[in-house]
Amino acid sequence: AYIIVPNNVKDIPEVKLILEGSEHSPILNPSFIIKNWGDSEAKIMLDGKEIRRGKDFRFGHQKGMNGTDLIVWLKLESTSKITLELQSD
Repeated sequence: AYIIVPNNVKDIPEVKLILEGSEHSPILNPSFIIKNWGDSEAKIMLDGKEIRRGKDFRFGHQKGMNGTDLIVWLKLESTSKITLELQSD
């Protein structure tokens, strides 16, 4: 999983990620842990289109001593650049 630690609490709960996939380094079912997200639900935009929670987009929360992290998994394969935007719902 990619672990994302926002520099500033004001960056949460909105995160924008760009993944650079290629033939030699494809993107395959990426997962992310966003530290200190909080308890809010998440919605995700993939290249500007919303993906609904379900078999291709799953998330959950993990409570820790320093806050609540968001754990995200996407069923996704790509050999090109993609943009992901996570926002609280």
